[in-house]
Amino acid sequence: MRHIVSQIIMELKPSSTLSNFCEEHSQEGYYGNTYRIAHYLVNPLRKLMQNPVRLLGTFIRPGMIVIEYGCATGYFSIHLAKMVGNQGKVFCIDSQYKVLEKLIRNARNARVAEIIVPMLITTDNNSNKVANQTVDFALLYSAAHKVTDKQQLFSFLSRKMKLSALLLFAEPTRLVKAESFRQSVLLSEKEGFRKVRDLEFRKSHAILLEKYK
Repeated sequence: MRHIVSQIIMELKPSSTLSNFCEEHSQEGYYGNTYRIAHYLVNPLRKLMQNPVRLLGTFIRPGMIVIEYGCATGYFSIHLAKMVGNQGKVFCIDSQYKVLEKLIRNARNARVAEIIVPMLITTDNNSNKVANQTVDFALLYSAAHKVTDKQQLFSFLSRKMKLSALLLFAEPTRLVKAESFRQSVLLSEKEGFRKVRDLEFRKSHAILLEKYK
């Protein structure tokens, strides 16, 4: 069931314990059934349709700080971690504890657990692990349509990102109409983003945005 809560992003330690994390913001919970399709989300055959290196490699450099909002079990996260390397970090945000536990296992198996920082959206206390204006790149893939307050979501990302940092925003065409996607882009513009160019993602609306103010 969808519900609106006052959400806090919490760090999920590799030991599967929780510690206070990040920034409070109000929006809808999402990925209600992600855990049920977790095997598909990391299926190697998915690379035939969505190759993370091909889709994201142009935008990522070693040492970058990256946010993936709506990371699920880490299909993109693992590849992002490999691309940023040991000097970088990938903050992986999702609303389900079990999904993030699976992400942790996947990260360990891929030997990138020290690079990935999984984070759980919940309702406990907060702190600011992700400092404002430190993020070089953000990925918002197939997640925004499950968030009620999209402007609040873009506001959160904008606060965390550096000036000139890039946001790759994409939504599945089977779930999101073109007009709805356009309205989401307009909301992002109110929070300091502007269009760089449209992108080609299989069966997705996709756009590259830049934080410019």
